[in-house]
Amino acid sequence: RTHIKGSTSDSSAYALKIDNASDTESLSVRNDGQMNTSGSRIKGFDAFTADATLTQSSKSVAVFNPPGTGQVITMHLSPPDGYEQVTVNASAFAVTLGRNSQLMDGAAANYTLPANTSITWQFFGATLGWLIISNG
Repeated sequence: RTHIKGSTSDSSAYALKIDNASDTESLSVRNDGQMNTSGSRIKGFDAFTADATLTQSSKSVAVFNPPGTGQVITMHLSPPDGYEQVTVNASAFAVTLGRNSQLMDGAAANYTLPANTSITWQFFGATLGWLIISNG
């Protein structure tokens, strides 16, 4: 389950919370930018507040919380077939996902990840590139 809340003046309130059905594992981002994980399967995530490039050594969950507009997160250059990447935008600003020579959702163009959105991508080789397998 994914919970995305609008902006609030309470810095301790969650801007984003992703958890399983039994609430035993979760990833949460507070409005003040603090990020937490709990549970046994969520082993960690990479958090970005500025331009960055994902690599195969990156965690499978990437959380973006930029302080403003114009941030670009570049996807992996040559991931193995079947590789999954969760992209979470926990901010009030859109983030550009740079395609890094690969197709993004069938197009030879960068992808705009809207504010307060999470998408799971899977890489299907150079012919198909990155495809969305879960949106929400």
